[in-house]
Amino acid sequence: MPDKLKKVSIVLPTYNGEKYIRIALDAILAQTYTNWELIIVDDCSTDNTNRIVNEYAQKDSRIKVIKNDVNKKVAASLNIGFSQASGDYYTWTSDDNYYYPDALEVMAEFLEKNPDYGMVYAISDMVDESGKKYAEWGAAPATPEKIFDANYIGACFMYTKETAQNVGEYTQGVDLVEDHEYWLRIGLMTKIANIPQRLYVYRLHSKSLTGQNIYTGRIKDFDMMFKYEKAYLEKYPELKNYMNSVMKVRKILRNKENISVRELKKYLKPKELYKELKTFYRYHNENYYLKYILQLGFLYLIKGIKQYLKCRKNRKNFYELDIRRYGDDRGYLTTIENADIPFKIKRVYYLSDVSKGKDRAHHAHKKSSRVLSAIRGSVRVKLIDGLNNKTGEFVLNNPTRAVYFNRKVWCELSDFSDDAVVLALADEPYFEKEYIRNFDDYKQFVGGKK
Repeated sequence: MPDKLKKVSIVLPTYNGEKYIRIALDAILAQTYTNWELIIVDDCSTDNTNRIVNEYAQKDSRIKVIKNDVNKKVAASLNIGFSQASGDYYTWTSDDNYYYPDALEVMAEFLEKNPDYGMVYAISDMVDESGKKYAEWGAAPATPEKIFDANYIGACFMYTKETAQNVGEYTQGVDLVEDHEYWLRIGLMTKIANIPQRLYVYRLHSKSLTGQNIYTGRIKDFDMMFKYEKAYLEKYPELKNYMNSVMKVRKILRNKENISVRELKKYLKPKELYKELKTFYRYHNENYYLKYILQLGFLYLIKGIKQYLKCRKNRKNFYELDIRRYGDDRGYLTTIENADIPFKIKRVYYLSDVSKGKDRAHHAHKKSSRVLSAIRGSVRVKLIDGLNNKTGEFVLNNPTRAVYFNRKVWCELSDFSDDAVVLALADEPYFEKEYIRNFDDYKQFVGGKK
């Protein structure tokens, strides 16, 4: 370790992270590399997270806590945190993951000895909710293809302050892929290296953003990669074959072009093609993708049937949910954002605020929204307080019934409590006979008469 340690700035964005955050903080305190600062950005948590992090900040002067007045999501929270950073090296972590004791030392020492590299990443042990390891992340070599193709860098990384200044802030509005998008920008400006050491533990669980939105994140990843395709091909001409095969297929599938499976096989082998088709099918749940899977061969016929049954089962589970009684008559303008529903929602209607005893419910406007994946017992929604112009994010745990009526989406939340109502439009509604004409009928429906 060098005699004079350069400071490492760690940003930890957190939202309702009380379950695991003590483990994350204790792991930082236990680092063999001691010249660090930790900037915790509490993104408007509604549990005991803020109390816990302030407890640690009072005990260690290297820890600083910033609390957002409204939920701003990961990218904005990272930008807020790094705007307060004073270190020479930057990294960030999550409330449900943690470092091994020598993580900061190993990565900082590499950047110190290799000034021509602007970023380094290491291997993360992936564990489930019980702490059992089931995979590794970040072991892939730092080739241009790996950096571009997916977030192979993973969750354990460090980059220089100079790199951050050149690349700029994290991009907002690309939720679930804000990290990969940032790595792509770094890859266009500086060299990235991989350290083949296990320095981090990444916990994948049902309430983590990655765990809830695996296929949504991947589709968003594709859309983001299309924008960087030209720039990466210009900087790395060796990616030409990759762009003309893998990326070509992704564009065909994303645009749902009318092409034969024989033509698709010219670009990719069946195994690779199935991987791409599965991602799109689990996201869209449309026969366009399923038919290609079923035409790949007998083995993939079986796989396709399994995927079909899985999607069908998840859809049925969503339909059979029940409504929870909302707490009061205050309404918020809401949109369904990252819901764990196995089909796309065609449109979202905003529900006007209801205040001071006046039932003013109307459809302000529509907005296209896509959601995916499997039902996991929670729905993430974006809240906009129509009275105070405040925004926030909320996870509705285990909504108990979904109701379809009048081909509309209705969302109402009672402040930020779990006693909330989310009604969503399905492609094939389960409750076809339920019909609610106005807000009075809606209140009567959720009030007791089912």
